[in-house]
Amino acid sequence: MRVQYLGHVVFYVKDLERSLGFYQDLLGFKEVGRIFNGAASALTSGRTHHELLLIQVGDAPGPS
Repeated sequence: MRVQYLGHVVFYVKDLERSLGFYQDLLGFKEVGRIFNGAASALTSGRTHHELLLIQVGDAPGPS
């Protein structure tokens, strides 16, 4: 079976603004809102309200 589309993905990122540049400028996503006092951004490709959520965690340690 082949994947037809992605429903909803959350990425934890170090730098929200830098990540937004990548997803908006290079991949064509549009920002539809911010949550968590501006530390997270919801993005859409136009298929649904949002397919991607970016949450800024800064330099938080990764999984061990």
